[in-house]
Amino acid sequence: MAPRGRPPGRPRTKIDTSMLSPERVEALKKKAAEAVAKETVEQAEAQLLEQFVREARQMTGIDEQIRTITLDLAPHSDRLVIDNVVYMHGSTYEVGESTYRSMMEMMQRGWEHQSEIDGKPRNYHRKARNLRI
Repeated sequence: MAPRGRPPGRPRTKIDTSMLSPERVEALKKKAAEAVAKETVEQAEAQLLEQFVREARQMTGIDEQIRTITLDLAPHSDRLVIDNVVYMHGSTYEVGESTYRSMMEMMQRGWEHQSEIDGKPRNYHRKARNLRI
């Protein structure tokens, strides 16, 4: 990989800057400071724009991760209805992250209710996940 900077094989020439007047040097310093300030403002604007676009996508649901879920509902229910969409027990669906979380919570609460009406402990219907460390 070639080293960064000047092209290989060309000698570096030193330019005498002492021939510039002090006023011209000050003007160049001011111009450089303005260029850096402009560049900094552009970077800040680009960063804010990216953040606002990301927030807007999250608010509209465009950036949601798609998750697969199989409904395993308690015996007292055969379907979930979310935003007027019916999801049936035993079926597998691909849904957005927010809908996935809602479905998981609804299934959990359904099984907790089933345990309560059966007179069993709260975690009686909880499924083993076979997690290993």
